[in-house]
Amino acid sequence: MILRRLGDTFWSLLYGRWPNTGVPIPGYTLLLTVPPDLPVFLRLAVDVCRRQDSTHLVETLVVPDAFDRGFARDVAAAAADWPAGRVRLVQPGPLDRLVRLFLRQASLIHWLQLVVAARATRSTHAVMHDVDLFMLEPGFLRSLFETCRDGGYFCVGNEKPWEGPAWTKLPRFAHVVALWELMFDISWMRAGPPAAMRPRNASLAEGVFWFETSLLAQARTPPERITRHRAARLVHFGWVIGGYRKFQQSRGRFKDHHFRLLLIRLLIAAFDPEGGPYLVPSLTELQRGLHDRGARVRYEGRARRNYPAFRQELERLLRSDLFPAGSIEVIRSGLAAFDAAYAWQPAAFEDLYRTSA
Repeated sequence: MILRRLGDTFWSLLYGRWPNTGVPIPGYTLLLTVPPDLPVFLRLAVDVCRRQDSTHLVETLVVPDAFDRGFARDVAAAAADWPAGRVRLVQPGPLDRLVRLFLRQASLIHWLQLVVAARATRSTHAVMHDVDLFMLEPGFLRSLFETCRDGGYFCVGNEKPWEGPAWTKLPRFAHVVALWELMFDISWMRAGPPAAMRPRNASLAEGVFWFETSLLAQARTPPERITRHRAARLVHFGWVIGGYRKFQQSRGRFKDHHFRLLLIRLLIAAFDPEGGPYLVPSLTELQRGLHDRGARVRYEGRARRNYPAFRQELERLLRSDLFPAGSIEVIRSGLAAFDAAYAWQPAAFEDLYRTSA
């Protein structure tokens, strides 16, 4: 309890207030939280988001999860192809950079990105885009904003949070929504200090529970001011960047149970084969993990159970119109060894695809 209070005080001292950004501009800001050491995700985010109906879009902020001076060149190149609104690179400030040096937990790093992004936002609303999410409906972001604005909501999300913590099963928190692709009213976020949005433990009548970024603030918000968006056609892999950071921090063998490293390597091969240098293991190294127990990255145990779900989501993406034919061929070629190892049969996906398409 004492340590938790000391931690709350520490973060409140560092992140206790928001800047005054003046009268907000009606509309929303698109927040692209991109890792600078994985620039392929900037290209993908641009390719995915530029297909969206840009009605109500005020500007787009590219927010890296660490300071990177050279990243400005990548953002400038991406901005040249952006169809609507201004694109701004928002680097973490001096305090943010110092804090970032000591952050190892993926959720805290993501929270810091949110703070940096929300601090720079000049519109009435904002939406935080997950770079491992692919929107298949051109009107998705427009609909999110209009639902939030017209309904007078503080937050409009897309699904429940991960149901690991016991608090997610409490009826009084049924209104809380996951952070990914969350459209939110900036005045709601700035009603409390930036530190209030961080992932943290909190004491409730039912016990002490862990809340991820923004979820405790949502739990304390009147339920009628938060809603979930209608079902949309999305492909969301989830925790890809967090998984990559965990791999970076690991020592010895690493189990890629959910194929996050494989996905990153496939996307690099398809969309940025000459870029880098990337620190993601090569496709050959990942393929070794299917049969070589001495490989740095291993695919065993839970990986076999998880492959069908991963492959189905990837297949949905490959059968959409988001990727060019050449990129699809590269990804399918890279999957061949994994498809064979796990006996993946594309024919088994046909009925599911026809139902969801």
